[in-house]
Amino acid sequence: MGCKNLEKEQKNKEKIREYSREYNARPDVKERKRDYYQSKKNDPKYKAMIKKYQEKYYAKPETKKKVKEYYQEYYSNPENIERKKISRKKYEGSEKRKKIRKLYTQSEQGRERRKRYSKLYRQTPEYKEWRKLYTARPEVKKRMQIESRARQKILAKNPEYKQKIKIYRQTPEYKKLQKQWRRNNVASVLASWALRRARKRNLIPKWLNNCPVEKKRLNQIYLLSRIYANADGEKRHIDHMWPLSDGGPHWSGNLQILTATKNLEKGAYSCPKLKKQMKLNLKEAENEYARKRNSK
Repeated sequence: MGCKNLEKEQKNKEKIREYSREYNARPDVKERKRDYYQSKKNDPKYKAMIKKYQEKYYAKPETKKKVKEYYQEYYSNPENIERKKISRKKYEGSEKRKKIRKLYTQSEQGRERRKRYSKLYRQTPEYKEWRKLYTARPEVKKRMQIESRARQKILAKNPEYKQKIKIYRQTPEYKKLQKQWRRNNVASVLASWALRRARKRNLIPKWLNNCPVEKKRLNQIYLLSRIYANADGEKRHIDHMWPLSDGGPHWSGNLQILTATKNLEKGAYSCPKLKKQMKLNLKEAENEYARKRNSK
């Protein structure tokens, strides 16, 4: 009896399905349904009800399987893929898409999502290879140099940016990057050192050229900086009070011993009062040197 009842129930269900398909296929029923859904379109209660139903329906594993199988079958056909591309192009060029994109990009959610995506994309090997090839072009190199110089000039006026750079330069990450860059670019490092040496030679006052007393003083200053570094373990730099880049002389009276952090913080700043004083000191030193020379 139980088996017969089950068979009857299944037959009845099949009949009901067939009838519902035939009924829903009728044009008058379709129109009626369309009118009903359009009238309920802006109703918030109706929207919430549909949302809940959709969440429950698509959360089921059976429905997920069905959707997966459907998409696999659909995209296995090349005609459907072309159709999808055409529709996508039309949608991308439409005003509706542009408005949605504008609203989304202006929102915080959109910005955060873009940042996350860009970070992940930059870590991929494809992007790194493309970046290497792109930056290797001579046109791109020139443009990047011009842009970076312009950016540095603008940012140099901003005190907040200066503070950030000072903090970043003290981090171990920055020091590691510096070491790596020096190992990879030995030629450019040697060239910069050679330029600095040449600048020093040119900025030595003429009356001090090949002076043994001046050489001894310079050696003593450099030796003293090493003694300080060995004593407390902190790196020392020999700084030009009036910077060489601003036309300051390479002279023992213009040198001072500073810690590496203080020297980097100071940068290439030159005080106008200090310049005046340095010029007076140079004149006095020149006069003394001339007097001693004449007395001999």
